Order: sequence, then C-alpha cells, then structure tokens
Amino acid sequence: MRVPEADGHSVTRTFMSATIAAIAALLLCACAEVEQGDANRVSIVAGEYTPQARIFITAQNHCAKYGKTAVLLVRYTMDTTIYRCQ
Repeated sequence: MRVPEADGHSVTRTFMSATIAAIAALLLCACAEVEQGDANRVSIVAGEYTPQARIFITAQNHCAKYGKTAVLLVRYTMDTTIYRCQ
C-alpha cells in the first residue's frame, strides 16, 4: 500500500531508501579489525572486504600515538597488512 506524502514521495520509497542505507552502513562497518604493534610497527588483521583506506587510517592513528607516520611495509594476504611507523 502506497501512501503519498506532501512532497509527492511515497512512504514505501522512503522506507526502502532508509533500509538500503542502513544495510550499506552495516556492510561497511561489519569488518572487524585487530591492531597489534609498538612504536616501530603495526600489524592489522581486517576483514577481506575492508577498504585499504580504512586500514591505512587505523595504522596512521596507531603510529600517531608515537609521533610517527605509517608507511606500508608488506601486505601478506587479503586480510593481514603490516605498516612501519617512521
């Protein structure tokens, strides 16, 4: 059943848009990250579909604790990435 709103959109369309946006947000945030490291190096284990930009930001935040910046050292597999803090 479609009930028109004042601006001409239907409640159904609005509900579907909100539902799709919520599902997309869950998919982007559902990737677990495990961070291990010290002042010189950080290893990040993340979900296979975690964007590299998000992994890099995690590494940058870790290295920033020590006044350093993150530089990619090696990416072993689709889910393990190691950064050097320099």
